[in-house]
Amino acid sequence: MKKLLVAIDGCAPSFGAAKKAIELAERYGAEVIVLYVEEKTPMLPSEKTIESSMMKERISDHPLELMAEYGKQVKVNLQLVKTQGKITGKILSIANKYMVDMIVIGDTARKGLEKLHFGSVAESVLKNSPLPVLVVKRGCVDISDIKSLAEDLNARLPGYEAESNIFYPYQESFRNNRVISFSFFGLFTLVYFSTAIINSTTYQSVAAVPVAGIPLGVLASFSVFPIALALCGVYLKTGGKQ
Repeated sequence: MKKLLVAIDGCAPSFGAAKKAIELAERYGAEVIVLYVEEKTPMLPSEKTIESSMMKERISDHPLELMAEYGKQVKVNLQLVKTQGKITGKILSIANKYMVDMIVIGDTARKGLEKLHFGSVAESVLKNSPLPVLVVKRGCVDISDIKSLAEDLNARLPGYEAESNIFYPYQESFRNNRVISFSFFGLFTLVYFSTAIINSTTYQSVAAVPVAGIPLGVLASFSVFPIALALCGVYLKTGGKQ
């Protein structure tokens, strides 16, 4: 094994998986990529209640910074990656991008209503990953040292800035997509208002000019919708999709 990917979310099971990944990396001389996926999904009140009960296991709100500190403590170089999106999809895409040999993930052991609402990331990764997946069960790895480090780190917050290089692969994509979005919006706005001006009372003579036997005003009005569809199609092909 040359590369291991471990996904963390700030809760105890994920740090157990991270510690196990580091132990394996030390044994095989492998590189560890630590991934944190920020998932911003609107939740119903009932889902928020369940989620808040699960936060009792949350160790840190700064999981990547915590792992950077832990890596220094155990003298292991960790590559830290932060991204946004659907958790399972991002784990698999990052694993493919970095050509890892194994994915390590913690099992939250959700049951009943919790699993019904939130599912199981570990189970989803297992079903969809073409790579070997090591699921580290909750409580099978002693993370007391990570918890102590987290308490020390939390005591220094706010104002704490990790000295690690955290890579955000979505940032450049976001900037590019924002430029593309505004460009296409501006183009459509130009077409729309040009059509409105042509059909105004002031420019009735211009609107009446025949083009292929059809008044220019009528032709411009009917062209707005297909132009909008065409712009949407081009936008999606040029990077509008995340």
